[in-house]
Amino acid sequence: MLTVDFKSPLGYIWNPKPPKVKNAIILSEKLSYLPGQTARYECNKPFDLFGEVEVTCLNGTWTEPPKCADSEGKCGPPPPIDNGDITSFPLPVYAPGSTVEYKCQAFYVLEGQRTITCRDGQWSSPPKCLGKYSIFS
Repeated sequence: MLTVDFKSPLGYIWNPKPPKVKNAIILSEKLSYLPGQTARYECNKPFDLFGEVEVTCLNGTWTEPPKCADSEGKCGPPPPIDNGDITSFPLPVYAPGSTVEYKCQAFYVLEGQRTITCRDGQWSSPPKCLGKYSIFS
């Protein structure tokens, strides 16, 4: 995230331009932004947008920008795992090369790789969440 900022004479934090996204343009881009303002991306043809279409200025930083990528090889939502969840808001579609991270619920431990990757339209193998304690031991 971009963290450069400066204060105006009135004490407002101004953010410079939003993060650049490869194969995208920012619609109606401004010279600077106040906290709470947004910038909207549009992908160049033939690329598709993956992620949130807008970023928001938050006191000197920007929310995560989208990616613009070829839709061939895209993945659907990551696979669910028993007793665990992904750490980010799930999207309906992910660009090739996208990653998601899993975490286990309380009293479960993660076995395997915490992060999985979208490759050629398929997710790599997700981890498992195993019981940390057994009542019947």
